[in-house]
Amino acid sequence: MKLDIVEEKKHAILHRTDLVLEIEQKNTPARKELLQAIASKKGTDAGLVVIEKVGNPFGQTRVRVHARIYDSAEHVKKSPQFLIHRTIGKPAKEEKK
Repeated sequence: MKLDIVEEKKHAILHRTDLVLEIEQKNTPARKELLQAIASKKGTDAGLVVIEKVGNPFGQTRVRVHARIYDSAEHVKKSPQFLIHRTIGKPAKEEKK
């Protein structure tokens, strides 16, 4: 999977870097694949990457991804919970007895 960084913006106050990436691929890859690819491209831990949006313009073979890379795990927790759940999955619920 070839990732091209279209835009990279550092937000020092929010302790994160916002990325816009493009992938040349016919079908949309899974978020977990994207997570690993972005982490390896930027040389960071996959736990610090949150995928905000994945879009595929109609009729095109390119996929546009909006992602956030945080400076630490503490700052990832300040991200909206629905984005974290989308990226890494929801925690398993404990069964009631």
